[in-house]
Amino acid sequence: MNHINQIIIVGNLTRDAIHNEGKTGLRCTTLSVASNYKTSEREDVCFVDVKLFGESAIETADLKKGQQVIVQGRLKEDSWTDKSTGEKRTKMVIMASQVETV
Repeated sequence: MNHINQIIIVGNLTRDAIHNEGKTGLRCTTLSVASNYKTSEREDVCFVDVKLFGESAIETADLKKGQQVIVQGRLKEDSWTDKSTGEKRTKMVIMASQVETV
């Protein structure tokens, strides 16, 4: 059975891109995107973190709060232990293969 894990969203950046370089030299950029959508009852917004690595990270490092973007990638679950409570936390993140400004 084939499994497909692909997502495309359109939204606006909620903050400037955060660009880091790891100890091994791997570059990473993190974006936070707000995507508006409508249901039959109301309008709502979904906030999603987006990560990019390598050349894509370099190309998106200068993106600024408010810019509209189209993000294409796959969903990944990040997990960590909360330092203050010791509880395990998880969230879904988009591992982007492509980000375009609109």
